[in-house]
Amino acid sequence: GQEFHSEVDFDYLPNDALSDDQDRYFASLKHAQAFDEGRGHLNALLQNVSDTRYFEDFGGSLGSSSQRFLDRRIDATYLGHSMAVNGILQSYQNVDETIPEAYGPYKRLPQVIAQTVFPEYNLRPHFRMLSDVAYFERAGTVSGGRIGLEPSVSLPFIKPWFTLRPLVGVRRTDYFLSDTGGASTTDARMAPLLSVDAQLFAERRFEMGDLPILQTFEPRAFYLLVPNVDQDNLPVFDSGLYDFAFNMLFLENRFAGRDRIGDANQLALALTSRFLNLETGREFLRTSLGQIHYFRDRSVTLPDVPVETDATSELVAEVAASPVENWSARATLQWDPNNNQTEKAALTLRYAPPDGTLVNAAYRLRGNVNGLITNSIAGQTQTIEQTDLSFRLPFTENLSLIGRWSYSLEGQDSLEFVGGVEFETCCWGVRVFSRRYIRDIEGNFENALFMQAELKGLGGLGSSASSFLRRNLPGYEPLF
Repeated sequence: GQEFHSEVDFDYLPNDALSDDQDRYFASLKHAQAFDEGRGHLNALLQNVSDTRYFEDFGGSLGSSSQRFLDRRIDATYLGHSMAVNGILQSYQNVDETIPEAYGPYKRLPQVIAQTVFPEYNLRPHFRMLSDVAYFERAGTVSGGRIGLEPSVSLPFIKPWFTLRPLVGVRRTDYFLSDTGGASTTDARMAPLLSVDAQLFAERRFEMGDLPILQTFEPRAFYLLVPNVDQDNLPVFDSGLYDFAFNMLFLENRFAGRDRIGDANQLALALTSRFLNLETGREFLRTSLGQIHYFRDRSVTLPDVPVETDATSELVAEVAASPVENWSARATLQWDPNNNQTEKAALTLRYAPPDGTLVNAAYRLRGNVNGLITNSIAGQTQTIEQTDLSFRLPFTENLSLIGRWSYSLEGQDSLEFVGGVEFETCCWGVRVFSRRYIRDIEGNFENALFMQAELKGLGGLGSSASSFLRRNLPGYEPLF
């Protein structure tokens, strides 16, 4: 069977006096479809806007008004018994006239990735193959095709109390280029890879009062060895450094995409401990701590990025807790021992009982002045330190209050305020709320009004208020 959902948005303003009497519009088609009993998925996002100032005038949010490129894509995935295939066709519309196309993202026309999904068995060779075929195009710069092959084999040792996965593999990429400015139109790069992933699972049982508790002890070590292969002359179509986090400790490549293969001689050490209620099976506390130890400098970089020479990575700590039903909390911390600085910190709290009540409180920090990350702007250092409070509070059986307040601690100013109501009956519903937010980096504010009316089972009229709330109120699910 097939399941699909399509959404069409069209905004039109004829003869806009503020734009030389030109007709202005925005059109969008979103489509999501599942087929073959959920093994396959098809998604499409087709968008077009009349002019580059449209979102600045009508965007309704800081994210919209600062949008530079409008994404257009069609992607499909299929999971077979031994193979997974993903294909994507993607281009963009430039909606920022200050950015030349040569500095924008590449179009993928198309990209097809296929990889094996064989099951693992104890002490039996496990083969893995990934192939990536793509054509990248961008006006005014080098374009062309890229073919990547990544075969590997491991011999896993799998027991309930311990796993060990030694792996050897090869990463090869071939380029067939155009518009190279006289440089070679073909190039290739190949690097071998060795990794060893070991994880121990231990547990103990004890009682906390009358409550039986299971605590796990899960140390993990991940060693990675990749030689330094010169890649400075290769184009950068889709590669970038991952944002560092706990799950980044165990990646075979520190770069996303396939235009760079990071050289490595490193050991990641991590420890996770979980506490579970044996009566319900619910995990009410999880703590994780990890760090990478580097045995040599990381010489492979992106253009204009210096070589990384630190002996250790940031120390990453995560705590997730749900001590009582309907309450949850999560805290993350990244500390750089090389500079004795806190790189990132975040704390989120959520209360979400079954009656539809939703309350989120968050604190986020990104900075390194006096232990905070800094950005140099006009010769001054700056930190990003914010609080955020959002909620949906049922006032009556049919009426709920909706709100969000985002505040900048370093600027001592509100960044955004949202307030409104959501009303529903058995047959129809309506959402109405206003929004005040910072429009640009100069600190100018903008006001917006969202309204959506919907007959249940038939569709709605008005701006997509529910989509906005999903993006801006974590955990929000529409009542209609």
